[in-house]
Amino acid sequence: MIVYYYWLFILSLVLMLLALLYRPCLYLGWAILLVDFIFSLIQQLKIRNVLLKDSDDPDMQNFKGAVLGEGSWRENVIKVVDEKINKGTTEEASDVGITSIQVLSDQMTPELFLDLYTSVGWEPPCIEQVAIAIENSCAKFVAFDGEKPVGMMRLLGDGGMSFYIKDFVVIPEFQNKGIGKILLSSAEAYIKKHIEKDWAVSLELISTKEAVIFYEKNGFEIRPCEWDGPGMFKMIR
Repeated sequence: MIVYYYWLFILSLVLMLLALLYRPCLYLGWAILLVDFIFSLIQQLKIRNVLLKDSDDPDMQNFKGAVLGEGSWRENVIKVVDEKINKGTTEEASDVGITSIQVLSDQMTPELFLDLYTSVGWEPPCIEQVAIAIENSCAKFVAFDGEKPVGMMRLLGDGGMSFYIKDFVVIPEFQNKGIGKILLSSAEAYIKKHIEKDWAVSLELISTKEAVIFYEKNGFEIRPCEWDGPGMFKMIR
């Protein structure tokens, strides 16, 4: 709506300039300017009418005070919005409940792996398999809250075209607190460090049903899609 008023104002000025050559344009320009003023006045009255209505919403009350109070209403509104943003950031941080998470790439042992692996109810492989898997991983990350291991991830890949995330785990009591995103960021940082700057490589995984939204939020695409079929796997015994 503001853009509409702006162009009405510009049009009226153009017509007034043309009036130097053709007098009827002067009258038309003044008419458009008057219409612009009337529409703007009506819009402001509508906004004020909404603000004057009673509301128990504290955010609405703050906004009313900013617009109808003393001083520059624009500065007041900006102040209210800034306070709301800062409040939201503080609330989100307090909801996480974690002060510091450290991700280490040299702390994964078969025993630690199995503890984290079974914490989410997965049936574990034998410890000999785990030892070989860890040894042959491109990278392995363990997230610690203090001295407590709370999550892990293994990264597989050929180093040139494709990387694959395996055994991505966050223990139940620490889920939904940002640890998964930290581990994922660690894997992406590792990949970027070990490829050429102008390369594009794929990062792939098989998601649990519960984690699909998490991966989508972090840039992953669901298969099947327009250009690719579903992911598949086969267990060999």
